[in-house]
Amino acid sequence: MDTDTLILALVFASVLLLVHGSWWLVSNRRGGSERRRLAARLQPETVEGTTTPALLHRRDTARPRDRLAPLARLLGLAGLRLPVERALTAVGGATAALFPLLALVTGLPLGAALVLALALAAGLPLLVVAAMARRRVRAFESQLPGALDTMVRSLRAGHPLTAAIGMVAREVPPPVGSEFAVVFDEMTYGLDLREALGHLMRRMPVAAVNFLVVAVRIQAGIGGNLAEVLASLARVMRERDKLGRKVKALSAEARLSAAILSVLPFAVAGIVATTNPDYYGTVAEDPLFVPLIGAGLGGIVTGILVMARMVHLKP
Repeated sequence: MDTDTLILALVFASVLLLVHGSWWLVSNRRGGSERRRLAARLQPETVEGTTTPALLHRRDTARPRDRLAPLARLLGLAGLRLPVERALTAVGGATAALFPLLALVTGLPLGAALVLALALAAGLPLLVVAAMARRRVRAFESQLPGALDTMVRSLRAGHPLTAAIGMVAREVPPPVGSEFAVVFDEMTYGLDLREALGHLMRRMPVAAVNFLVVAVRIQAGIGGNLAEVLASLARVMRERDKLGRKVKALSAEARLSAAILSVLPFAVAGIVATTNPDYYGTVAEDPLFVPLIGAGLGGIVTGILVMARMVHLKP
């Protein structure tokens, strides 16, 4: 089979995958009314005011030994209720669709076109999901002190800890409210408080949640005034956040300098290649050209990583 026939076959397969994906989306939307009716029937079993039945969308379902567990945790950390298998299917379909297009448009060899298509189909969504996860974690950390204050008010009013967690699930917006709704539902359906908080710590692996879980476990084990402990913890979290913002402001100049130094070599190379195309062409045939370019890129990447570690400060 020659190259043209193979590319045409890949184009046909890509179009078939796109048609199948479009049909799946249409059929999934038609079946949405049935799922909404089911969610409406299950809604009274959840915390009033939450957006979705929490137990239907638990994000800690990945088995610890599952090879796809890190990807499942990343999707859960980003707040996406997308099964890992469906995400991998979407990546495979996008790779199959991009591969023949890149091979036809760019004229790259089939191996290079396949690697580039896989990098675009998997790398870009992964970067987007990672950015969503970071933004959601920052929002969770900023909302958690207020949620603790809500729990303190509920405990001081004489409510049990379960009712205080339910109040946070009702009154605090996502992501804190949705995560506490999962904890409340797990406790409602018979899970122990410490186990439910342990699941929260696995779903949201941040230091603030660790502090909360340790405080509640110590109080459950030896007793004490939990309201005062949570109030002190909220103050510590606010001070820690204030210190982090101060460190970020003081290191702004260093981070800007690191960003400029990281982009500058690639910008200069692009400007030189644009203004003088023969600058690199005259030495491209030299046998030392590729090793030297590789060594230079390796040095640049190493410098970027070192600068990133130097300016990434944590309070």
